[in-house]
Amino acid sequence: MPPHGPGEHGSAEHSHLESYPEDNWNLYQQIEACECLNAEDAAKGAQILKPHVHRLTDEPSAVSDTDPELLLKIRFASPVELKRIMVIGVGDPRHHPSKMRCFVNMPELDFTSVHDVQATQEFDLPVNQTGEALVHTVAGRFHGIVHLSLLFTENHGDEEQTKIGYIGLQGPHTHHQRTAVDATYEQLCTHDETGGTLTGSHVGKFSQLGAGGRDQT
Repeated sequence: MPPHGPGEHGSAEHSHLESYPEDNWNLYQQIEACECLNAEDAAKGAQILKPHVHRLTDEPSAVSDTDPELLLKIRFASPVELKRIMVIGVGDPRHHPSKMRCFVNMPELDFTSVHDVQATQEFDLPVNQTGEALVHTVAGRFHGIVHLSLLFTENHGDEEQTKIGYIGLQGPHTHHQRTAVDATYEQLCTHDETGGTLTGSHVGKFSQLGAGGRDQT
């Protein structure tokens, strides 16, 4: 597949939202920056890491542009551990993502190199319209993460566009306080106040995890 062209990415800064204390387990609060490559609207694409309470809202969403692939590059404010991931598609289930590849601490990856690198773990994703299904990471491979890349390669209907409304990253973190805040993201949430490649296929319920405990490219 040819590399995706320049300009097909965007970034967003996130901050801790005191109005969502139940999200202490949700690593979106620890995200310092995020890029979404090959998205129709790159700014919206970078904002799908949002509060769990908004997981079933269609906007903001990431919609692939030139083909089904989407690549999210996430930088954390301090090292985190990732235990579970929830992915929810938008609209027609045929456009929902069906394959995800995760890369830990490889900030240099883009569409010119990501297909040549072995993933930390690969997942088969279910259609998750109810926002309850999740996949589990392999113990020992997702510690000390400062940068995480998520590559979505296929969707359930072999459609030209993949559509994602929510990505939830669950795990312990250090509650590091960030200073950078993306005003657009903050305003949106305020307005809505009402060793080898492994394949993971374990699907379970998204349960709350007690509080415990990225380089811009």
